[in-house]
Amino acid sequence: MRNTFFNQPVIGTIFDQIFNGPISEMVGADFYSARPLANIIEEDENYKLELAAPGLDKSDFVLTLEKNNLTISVEKVKENTETQGKVTKKEFSYDSFKRNFFLPENVNTDAISATYQNGILSVTIAKKSPTPVLQKTIEIK
Repeated sequence: MRNTFFNQPVIGTIFDQIFNGPISEMVGADFYSARPLANIIEEDENYKLELAAPGLDKSDFVLTLEKNNLTISVEKVKENTETQGKVTKKEFSYDSFKRNFFLPENVNTDAISATYQNGILSVTIAKKSPTPVLQKTIEIK
């Protein structure tokens, strides 16, 4: 006797959804990437780091600096509760990411500022003032 279960169109539809559908349909429309994209721009007097992280508040970000390692992290728990009659539905979501950026030696770590606007975290990192090269004659002893 032949097994007809695999000949059902349901199986083909499931495989088609898994392998040919967009990931947002499988995990939900509010799927959030674990590593937000970053732009790094060098200007004459500073470096600018832009991180695309929409849907957050500026209080969600934690920026830490250890030596020349700048770490930007977010941990946010969201809770959505809906009550209809005797039924209460609770949904939790957890957004988190951590990005590390190794700063070059020519930065002034005391002059770092950050703003968050329209879903973009902008970090400005000032460069050190160039040390003038003094010209002098060295005596040979």
